[in-house]
Amino acid sequence: MTGRNLRCRQTKRARDRQEAEAVDEQLKELTMHKLLAALTFLFGLVLMLAKVVVDSEPGALPILLVLLGAGWYFIIPALRGRGQGGRKSPHE
Repeated sequence: MTGRNLRCRQTKRARDRQEAEAVDEQLKELTMHKLLAALTFLFGLVLMLAKVVVDSEPGALPILLVLLGAGWYFIIPALRGRGQGGRKSPHE
């Protein structure tokens, strides 16, 4: 194997490793977003149930938290995926 072929293979492996690390980082970030969104939704739901039991009406803040959590959980990851799905690596 020539030196040039070896360098090309090493460069490709390094690039593949960097792409894999970038994907892992994006997955961790998306998982964190989903966890925070679910916690926001659940907190709003619990607060809404407590307000309904005590005041017989849900209140604005719990409704806002539920809508914010649900929107964050479903819409934001879809937008992130749509924005990054069309891009291709210049190396492909």
